Amino acid sequence: MDSETAILLIAHGSREAKANAELHELGGRLEGVLGRGRVYPCFLEIEGPTIQEAFQSAMANGARRMIAFPFFLSTGVHVRKDIPEILADCLRETEGISVSITPALGPDPSLDRIVLERILSGGKAIEAMDSPKPNESSDSN
Repeated sequence: MDSETAILLIAHGSREAKANAELHELGGRLEGVLGRGRVYPCFLEIEGPTIQEAFQSAMANGARRMIAFPFFLSTGVHVRKDIPEILADCLRETEGISVSITPALGPDPSLDRIVLERILSGGKAIEAMDSPKPNESSDSN
């Protein structure tokens, strides 16, 4: 990959820090293949960096071409509408930058094998949590 190309690795964003860290870990593994400083993990909402912040960082580091990869399992409104609109807004504020967007991670038949493996493994048992029942109150009045 040439030095003027950056990958915007876009996920939804979560209130769970571990979920957000997983995207950064993936970004690090991809940089091992694509080159350091080429992959910019970013989030649509809830967590940062935002798509706009990643776009600006990539530009500041010399990127003139960006490939946006929606790390989403389906092609819903975020992938079809929200992400392209955000990227179009970023482009309106710049010159000499090109952006393309790949299809989302899913749905993709190549994911079927992973899904089947996890189903056939039986998964992990869920333990009952010690929490109030729907009609119970946590207040001790």
